[in-house]
Amino acid sequence: SSSVQPRKPRAIRVKPLPPDAAERKASRASATRHLFSGAVAGAVSNTVVAPLDILRLNIIVSSERQNPVEVARGIFARGGVRAFWHGNSADVARTIPVSAIR
Repeated sequence: SSSVQPRKPRAIRVKPLPPDAAERKASRASATRHLFSGAVAGAVSNTVVAPLDILRLNIIVSSERQNPVEVARGIFARGGVRAFWHGNSADVARTIPVSAIR
């Protein structure tokens, strides 16, 4: 006599429901807000540290050893306050996309 064993029931796979339009819109808004805030944070941080970066670069490329205060005075004498942010717009333009996706 052969005994037939009952089959085990199969697990039913349920596909997750697609998100509704409101959830998709909220998700897109959140991603946009995140990208924008990252871009703004990168631009602000670059602009804040730009004077120190200009000072650092001038000290590095100087052929003579100078006090940082003397270097800062020289930068100011050559271009005024704006000289401390020379090239900042290019640096910010380069940093914005990187900061946005971080």
